[in-house]
Amino acid sequence: MGDKIKKFTNVYVKNLPDDMNDDQLTEMFTKYGPVTSAKVMTNDDGKHKGFGFVSYESPDAAEKAVDELNGTEVMVSVAGYYLSLWLTGCAVGVKSMR
Repeated sequence: MGDKIKKFTNVYVKNLPDDMNDDQLTEMFTKYGPVTSAKVMTNDDGKHKGFGFVSYESPDAAEKAVDELNGTEVMVSVAGYYLSLWLTGCAVGVKSMR
């Protein structure tokens, strides 16, 4: 990846369990660096969409999360689920999550 592409702070996360919430998503990703926001996406009726976004204070933290988790299976202890997570850095096009 070029240097410009690597300068992302928002990470897209998919395959989240139906009952995962914003706080659990934050807890799961805090070990890679300070998280400024985490949002599990829902539809207008409040139904879980199975994906979310995590925003980090620095591009280094976001890159570390993607490098360490991309395409790996991880245990999410806060939710008690074993998930397959595929992470993708989002450099542009992510709206404010809060």
